[in-house]
Amino acid sequence: MTQEQDMPSRRKIKAFVDCCVLMDYFQGREGSEDAESILALAEKGAIECHTSSVIICTLAYLFEKHKVTSRTEIPQIIKSLTEIVSILSVNDDDISYAIDNSKGDFEDAVEISCANKVCDCIITNNISHFKKISSLPVFSPGDFLLSSTDF
Repeated sequence: MTQEQDMPSRRKIKAFVDCCVLMDYFQGREGSEDAESILALAEKGAIECHTSSVIICTLAYLFEKHKVTSRTEIPQIIKSLTEIVSILSVNDDDISYAIDNSKGDFEDAVEISCANKVCDCIITNNISHFKKISSLPVFSPGDFLLSSTDF
């Protein structure tokens, strides 16, 4: 994290949470503590977390593929997640943005376009992918938690 990535301090931070951060949380992978802290902040209303409808679909697929949970439990897990994370729809404008700005990673460009709609920053473990094309500050989960003490 650099000093020029200061976060807004007077209003609630709106953060876009990438799929890898959510998978850290659900799989208990390295970094899951930071992901858990971010979701806990959202749950208590200290920050707003957003993700895309594409990420929700990807999570459902990955839950089944990596046997995170049973197929029958996936809808309830997604429902619980959507109670603390707002879902941003992907539309034609997001696809057009990605076509024009992907620089090699189409999916990340779609996510950036979604984040640009309402978010102040992006939280991801794939910082280098997002920094190539995002005008928003991009943080690892740990750096995001260190970036502001106003939660």
